[in-house]
Amino acid sequence: MRYAITDIETTGSHASGNGIIEIAVIVWDDHEIVEEYQTLVNPGVKLPLYISTLTGINDRMLESAPPFEDIADELLEILRDCIFVAHNVSFDYSFIKASFEHLGISWAPPKLDSIKLARKAFPGLRSYGLGNICQELNIRNDAAHRAMGDARATLTLFDKCMGILGSEEVMALTIEKNKALFLPAHLDRETFETLPTTTGVYFLLNKQQKPIYIGKAKNIKKRVYQHFSSSPKSARMQAFMADIFDVKYEETGTELLALLIEDQRIRTDWPKHNGAQKKKPQHYHVLRYTDQLGYERLAIQNGGKYQGIVRSFNSQSKTTAWLYQLAEEGQLDHRLLGLNMFDLSLPMPALEAHNNALEEALRKNDAAMPSYLLKGKGRNDSEHSFIYLEKQTIKGYGFISSTSDEQWWDAMIPVVPTEVNAAMALRLLESPYPYHSTPLLQALDSEG
Repeated sequence: MRYAITDIETTGSHASGNGIIEIAVIVWDDHEIVEEYQTLVNPGVKLPLYISTLTGINDRMLESAPPFEDIADELLEILRDCIFVAHNVSFDYSFIKASFEHLGISWAPPKLDSIKLARKAFPGLRSYGLGNICQELNIRNDAAHRAMGDARATLTLFDKCMGILGSEEVMALTIEKNKALFLPAHLDRETFETLPTTTGVYFLLNKQQKPIYIGKAKNIKKRVYQHFSSSPKSARMQAFMADIFDVKYEETGTELLALLIEDQRIRTDWPKHNGAQKKKPQHYHVLRYTDQLGYERLAIQNGGKYQGIVRSFNSQSKTTAWLYQLAEEGQLDHRLLGLNMFDLSLPMPALEAHNNALEEALRKNDAAMPSYLLKGKGRNDSEHSFIYLEKQTIKGYGFISSTSDEQWWDAMIPVVPTEVNAAMALRLLESPYPYHSTPLLQALDSEG
């Protein structure tokens, strides 16, 4: 089960006539944080003084913040397939729902109020406001009245309640309305009814059988049902529904494989109703080159395709951290790695000694990145799924019979058995390298 622990800051106390100025979401899967999301939101109006005083957020901070419409697609992807959890859930829910509805997006997740959980788990407190509960239960909140600070405090409270009440009692307090099914006019009901309840990727297709929306789901039928669970009131939603003629799917066995295939197919097919994965990923490359004096150097370059790329990362901070670690392990001069470029107080190292040390440090770093197979559940009990990673590159994925000789796999490459989940998928998707939907055995054969 996945929970979206959410907190917002707003311009006022009710959704009618007020807007969101900050939102934070922590996706939790009973064991670990799967994803964190936080952003300021430009409400398009000046903030009341008491809101700025309470939150520390001011109009200047919001000038460059995105409006809700710019984050809606990404936020919807983060919240999907989650139980929506907040402290006084109706407040946060009403603002987010109203903001989505303003854009013609239907959103009606199951909801869970951490106040109700706290009353069950910790009866007799003088107040169940988040501030008082944090004080009573020694929950640390260093950023009260800021979205991420309150969301993290709510997560800690939620985890404590779950430990006392258990998952069944928590689920009993979840609010989920029964919703009618509003199928698109051109979609055969039998097509919907025959959708599987397994994990995989689904494709909403237009009249030409081209995907207009691609999604992944732990339960394909349930997720598709959510698309059609409310009447399309806006012109945007009506046009979307009118464009759907068919639904196809691809079972994957694991959520990790579903997320990888979904990400790849969105970037390949470019369906017009997907938004988040269309954004061009930000990459930072470490380049290797030789300067005019013969020194082998490293430098950071943002984006693009270059010769001499040593490593790539999805943030500048990770890139810099890796360079500092390389410098420490190889006893390398920071100036020759693009770090502390203007420190001229020390003499340059001996040319040959430095070049040899850099070569050895890069060799050791490369050797420390193994190639392996991630082994997971298959589409049925008679097979396994596999994802082949060569160092940092996802080279292929596929399926093999569960009766196959395990010694064959061990002879090919190390096998890492795992219950793969979305948290691991997100870590893999941080890789800037392309991956291919080549069947696994072909991918291995191509590597010799």
